Amino acid sequence: MKKKLFNEAFRKAENQCGNNTKHGLSNHLEKVFTDNLKFSISKITFVRYYEKYIEGDNNNTSNPSSDLLNKISEYLDYKDYEDFVSKNTSKNLQENVETYKNQDEVLKEKKSINLLLKKYKLTVIVSLLLLIGFVVYYSLNRQRWMVWDHNNYIEVKFDTEKFNLSQLKLYSEERIKHFKKIDPDCNTEFFGPNNEVKIWYGKNKKELEYFTALGLHPETGKTLDPITVYMIRKYICEEY
Repeated sequence: MKKKLFNEAFRKAENQCGNNTKHGLSNHLEKVFTDNLKFSISKITFVRYYEKYIEGDNNNTSNPSSDLLNKISEYLDYKDYEDFVSKNTSKNLQENVETYKNQDEVLKEKKSINLLLKKYKLTVIVSLLLLIGFVVYYSLNRQRWMVWDHNNYIEVKFDTEKFNLSQLKLYSEERIKHFKKIDPDCNTEFFGPNNEVKIWYGKNKKELEYFTALGLHPETGKTLDPITVYMIRKYICEEY
């Protein structure tokens, strides 16, 4: 209780003088106690108690007299030290009771929540699964899809069977417009004006197939290779 007394005294002194150093506070208290409370005490005494009760100097064996304790209590607007102890003990007891009540209420609330969760556990799980299923279903159907249809991609609705077989692809307008399978011959334009490749090839299980854009083979998933003059002469047009 003495530590609390000195803490409050130095805090009040800080509010009065605006100084927060131990010497500044001690100097202020010396003047107040001497001039206003008519109690003779030196600044050094307050410094000693500041070091003991505020800074926590355990080697400091100084103990305040009962007269000083009474006078500090008076400075803090109590009748005496006994009055300070009595009122602060009651205050601490009340705070402890309030803390206990709050903790008890929190525990009761937690118990209530746990009971509700146990009671409606199955309902909560089912609801979550339904919600997740709805979100997944909505996302899949909102997304546009396409599938390879012999020679080109076409847009289709979501189909679980095709999705599980990895036949469904995310919709790509560029793929639908420009990615086609063709049967090239000697009249096919294999290269552009700047010698850029215009035909790519890849092998399925039986034969080579040719496409109008770079990408993955729709059936094997392997990256297509750019056409070369060698491949043209060997497999498409000997006279090229």
